[in-house]
Amino acid sequence: MGERVMMLVTSLPGTNEIEKNQTFLRQLFKGRKVPFVELDGADQSKKEERERLFAMSGKRGGYPQVFIEGPSGTSYVGDFVDVVGMADNEDYPPGDPRQKPAGRHLRPILQALPREGQGTPQGSLGK
Repeated sequence: MGERVMMLVTSLPGTNEIEKNQTFLRQLFKGRKVPFVELDGADQSKKEERERLFAMSGKRGGYPQVFIEGPSGTSYVGDFVDVVGMADNEDYPPGDPRQKPAGRHLRPILQALPREGQGTPQGSLGK
């Protein structure tokens, strides 16, 4: 298996904002034809994996969070604000003052991932 996007989400969002943010990121990845899987942090059978991801991100209880999973391990990409900021930064050239802090772009992070129709199924973990 190659690398893939994994979103840590919750099926029991405490606020409408969390639900809206989860939906937005789903649409962002679908629009870019990037397959992703979801891990439901509210699923008690996935508690160990959820805790591992929270430890990696340093953001316990924050939803949604995005990770890249691959043969060499899992890496944290960012939370909703980080990922949307990276996507927004693509509208501006490097160094442009309108870029969000850190100037990171989402495209290079997603570039090496397989696209829909290339044999990597979109799905859900723990649902």
